Amino acid sequence: MNSGSLEVSKTDINSENLLSSFPTQIGRLVLNCCETVNFTSLINLRSLTIRFGSAVQFDLISPKYFPLLEILHIGSDKSEHIRRLFERILSNGFPRLRICTTIGINAIERSETWTGSPALRTLILNLRTLSDCEYIRSLCPNLRHFKGILESPNMPTGKILYLFAGKIYICLSSK
Repeated sequence: MNSGSLEVSKTDINSENLLSSFPTQIGRLVLNCCETVNFTSLINLRSLTIRFGSAVQFDLISPKYFPLLEILHIGSDKSEHIRRLFERILSNGFPRLRICTTIGINAIERSETWTGSPALRTLILNLRTLSDCEYIRSLCPNLRHFKGILESPNMPTGKILYLFAGKIYICLSSK
């Protein structure tokens, strides 16, 4: 069915052609610095990794295009677009999403409009406060693996909150 996996790099034109040739057969996509690639035709996509995508690409990550999305890995510096994406993620916009990880993204600001994401099992992201971590845990009751990196400009080291099998561990780590 949709067992195909495709990795597209900035200089790989042939892979971009495969996106348009076999859109329903690609279940896993990795975009590496490909800010112009349109991937919205991949309706059976279950796993998406975007390393340094464009603001438009992050806005296109929506349940309208990816109703089956289960795994999402993102790395970006487009903070406003990431905030909107997390509005969808943490309000159950992707009811099948089990794993979500972020790399190189500024701390996500807590939003009182988030309604929860019950399917989410693994989450890694930067947060502002320990209460933000607790808030996310309350919204994601089935969260089993949670790594919340607490950013604080007044601390020489970052606090990292880990949640494994329902237990919280807080570690100090240099940034």
